[in-house]
Amino acid sequence: MRHALSSTNNRQIEIIELLRSANNYVSVKNLADKVKAVPKTIVNDCQEIEDQWGDIVQIEKNSTGELHLTEKDNHTVHEIFSDILKESPTFQLLEILFYHPGILRSDLEKELFLSSSSLYRRIVKLNDGLEKRGLKIDRNDLTLVGEDERHVRMFMAEYFLEVYDVYEWPFELDQKMIFTTVARLNENFDLKLNFLQKTEFAFLIAVSLIRQNQGFLSKPKRNLVSAQNLENYTALINNLMLQCSVPITQERQTDLIQTIFWYDFAWDNLEEDARIDRLCHSMLSLMVNALGITLSDLSRRNCALLLKSVYTSYKTYPYEKYIAYNRELYNSLAIQRDFAVFTKVLEKTLKDQEAKSRFPWYSLYFHLILFRLFIYWDDLPKQLDELRQPVSTEVCSDLGAKHAQLLAYYLEKNYHEKIILDVQPDKVYAEVAASSLTSDLYVTNFSTPIIPKEKLFVLEDIPSAKKLASLGRKIEEYRMNTLIQQLAYLN
Repeated sequence: MRHALSSTNNRQIEIIELLRSANNYVSVKNLADKVKAVPKTIVNDCQEIEDQWGDIVQIEKNSTGELHLTEKDNHTVHEIFSDILKESPTFQLLEILFYHPGILRSDLEKELFLSSSSLYRRIVKLNDGLEKRGLKIDRNDLTLVGEDERHVRMFMAEYFLEVYDVYEWPFELDQKMIFTTVARLNENFDLKLNFLQKTEFAFLIAVSLIRQNQGFLSKPKRNLVSAQNLENYTALINNLMLQCSVPITQERQTDLIQTIFWYDFAWDNLEEDARIDRLCHSMLSLMVNALGITLSDLSRRNCALLLKSVYTSYKTYPYEKYIAYNRELYNSLAIQRDFAVFTKVLEKTLKDQEAKSRFPWYSLYFHLILFRLFIYWDDLPKQLDELRQPVSTEVCSDLGAKHAQLLAYYLEKNYHEKIILDVQPDKVYAEVAASSLTSDLYVTNFSTPIIPKEKLFVLEDIPSAKKLASLGRKIEEYRMNTLIQQLAYLN
C-alpha cells in the first residue's frame, strides 16, 4: 500500500528501514544500490529526515562517510511513518472517503486542492494497493467497498491504528464508552487482552459502528458454530448498541458480533477447529523435541492459541495488515540476530508445514509468530541461552603474564559464562604444532600467522568498547553456529 506515497517518502522510509535494521554503519553507495537512487539523493534524503524528525532520530556519519541511525530515547521510527501517512494527500483522500462515502467529486477536489485529473490519478494509485487487499474505491460513487465488508473494516481499523497510534482517537464516537465496553468484554469472556489488543478491539468497534451508520453491513455467516457464538455475545453487544443509539435489529447485531469477534466465526465446523488445534500442538512438539527444551502446559496452551489465531486471521482477512510500519518485522529482526538457532528451527517448521498445507505459515506470518512466541513461551530466551556451550578461549599477550591477566579480566567481565578462559602468558605460537591449537578461540594483543585467522581475535593492549563489542559478536556467532551444527533437525 505504501507505493501510494510519493517516491521521496517511499525512498525515505526504505532508507530508515535499512539503517535501523543494520547492526553497523552502512555506506551511502550500499544504500543507493538498494533503493535504486544516486548517492547524492541518499545524502539529501538523510539530511531531510534529520531536519524534519531530528527529535525522533539521529543519523550519524563516521570518518569514512558511512551512516548509522539511532532512535532518541523516548521515540521510535513509527512516529515518522505515522507523520508521513498523515501528511500524504493520497491517504488524506482515503480518510475522507471513509468518513464521507459518496462525497461530491467537486467538494473532494476543493477540500484536497486537487484538479479533476489529479484526483483521478490519486484514486487510481490508491486502487492499485487496495485491490491487492480485496478492496477498491468505486470511481463513480467515490465509496470504499470490498467483496467482504469485514475486509473494509479490518483494513481501516489497522490503518487508523498505525497512523494515529494507541494514544490518539481519530473518531467522533465516545472513546471512553467504547473502551469501557472493551474492558467489559475482556472481563466477562476472560480474554486476557493486553493494552494494544484492547486498542485494536476499540478501533475495530469504532470503524464497524461508523460503517453500519453509513449503511454497510457484512453478510452473516450461518452454521452451527456461528449460531452458538452469536448467543454468547448478544447481551454485551446490545448494551453497546444502546449506548451508541444504534437501532437494535438482528441484522445489525449479527453484523457487529461477527466483525468484532471474527476469530470465533472463522471456523466452518468443529472438526476444522479440532484439526487445526492438533496441527498447532504438533508444530510446537516438533520444535520442543528438536531443541530439547521445555514448554509448560500454560505456555503450550497460549502458543497453540497464537498459532490458531494466525489461522483464523488469514481465513478472515488474508492480507498484510500494515501500511508502512511493520512492527512484527522489526521485532523479528532483533530476535533473529540474538536467537539464530530458534529462528532456523521455526523457519524450517513453518516452511515444511506451508509446503504440506499450502497455508502461508511462513510466507505471511513468520515474523509475527517468531516475535509472539517469545512473549507466550515462558523462559524461552533463558532456555535458548542455556543451550549454547561456552567457547574455550586461550589468552596470550606479548607484554607478559600480568598483562595477559588484565586481558582475561576484561573478557571475564564482559562475557561471563559464555567463555572458558585459559591464560597462556608465556606461550610462543611459532614453537607449537598446528595440531595442538585445539581451543575454539585465541585472543591476543598481537597478530600471528600461526593461528588460523578464523580463530584469532586481536585486541588492543587496553581493549576498546568497540573491539569488545566485536569480540562479543564473534563469540555469540561461534556459539550459535556450533549449536546449529549439533541439531539433527537442521542437518
